[in-house]
Amino acid sequence: MSEDLVLHMERLYPPVCYSPSAESLEAHLIYSGYARLTEDLREIFEEQKASAIQLDPEGEVLGEYSPAAHPAFAVAF
Repeated sequence: MSEDLVLHMERLYPPVCYSPSAESLEAHLIYSGYARLTEDLREIFEEQKASAIQLDPEGEVLGEYSPAAHPAFAVAF
């Protein structure tokens, strides 16, 4: 999963409190579903990042995930 996607979703759907004068309950529940999905995506991304390893072109392990160190990495399952 791309961190860019997660950041984009976090910008679009930050958590907000319900305000009856500003929106309907239905609209807020729909928005809060998107906000919750965004939180879940962040959690999944962080879990993937924590378990990721870097591989060289031959598939040998180079080390832990570091986006600055080398662009080729894979997620270990």
